[in-house]
Amino acid sequence: MAGRILGSLLAFAALAFFSATSNAVESAPLQFHVKLALILDGKQPILGDVDCISGRECSILNNTDPSILLTITTDRQLYEDDQITIACTPQCSFLYGRSSTQAKGTAEFDLFSGADLYDPYTLVLKKRPTIGKLFLIY
Repeated sequence: MAGRILGSLLAFAALAFFSATSNAVESAPLQFHVKLALILDGKQPILGDVDCISGRECSILNNTDPSILLTITTDRQLYEDDQITIACTPQCSFLYGRSSTQAKGTAEFDLFSGADLYDPYTLVLKKRPTIGKLFLIY
């Protein structure tokens, strides 16, 4: 009888311990790794990798020559596309002159010269010259 009680107490303690550790793991922010390659016309390729935390904006590239800031915002617990934002001097953009785009996992983007303020009522979009490519793996 005492052996059964002791066994039950040990089983209860083990369940409580594993339950507490699994809750701690679930509540900890998820980290993910981003690798990137940026190829701009007439410039040396830029390669990089960075660790980011899910649910927070993460700067994946902050370059000075040329001036480019790339950020990614993702939430690994949701199954939504991730937001990728670019800011350049001189201006550059993703497709349709937009400074942000969406992706999931592995992505390849063309980069264009100039940028537009996106307006859903714009009837004509300017054709912009391609100035490079961005490759992401995360």
